[in-house]
Amino acid sequence: MKLLICEDHALFRDGLKQLINLYNCEIEVVEAANMAEVYQQIDHHDFSLILLDLNMPGSNGVATLPEVCRRTAAPVVVVSADDRNETIQMAAKQGVAGYLPKSSDSQTIISVIEKVLAGEKCFPQAALLETKLTGEVSLNTRQIEIVQCLVDGLSNRQIADKLSLSEGTIRQYVTIILRTLGVDNRTQAANAGRKLLLQT
Repeated sequence: MKLLICEDHALFRDGLKQLINLYNCEIEVVEAANMAEVYQQIDHHDFSLILLDLNMPGSNGVATLPEVCRRTAAPVVVVSADDRNETIQMAAKQGVAGYLPKSSDSQTIISVIEKVLAGEKCFPQAALLETKLTGEVSLNTRQIEIVQCLVDGLSNRQIADKLSLSEGTIRQYVTIILRTLGVDNRTQAANAGRKLLLQT
């Protein structure tokens, strides 16, 4: 399992890395200190999870999230000092899997990592209650592209060729999409996706 920590403050980055290593020493932790390094890492490696600070050099805050989510199949968890509900809500609508305020304690951080790795979405409860995000289907731009391909009946290999991605990455995307849509197979995903695309 490989995890990417995207954080420009070395002290916080090192602390987060140590916490993850204590939680599971078998997790390979890769680091990035600015957005250029983030894109370089996600373009060349398949990660199981990405922890992303919103305010690194080269970042435009929440506006950066769609591009990050488009370029990786890995779930993205925002780690930020900004714990305002409106920021959390905007991030959730960009397709990220979770949001961790930097004020979170170690137990909360590990809990969120565990839940997201298990396929859940994890946001501070107050923000969820305010916008009822728990009842919404949230797909990022890349996931919507793949849903359209499923609707069109394309195989994983055909989708990979069309989007210039590896077949393994497409399989990872499809697994996440099935889970997000609450369905069991590609046919059900295509049917649910067809209805979802009509709403967009």
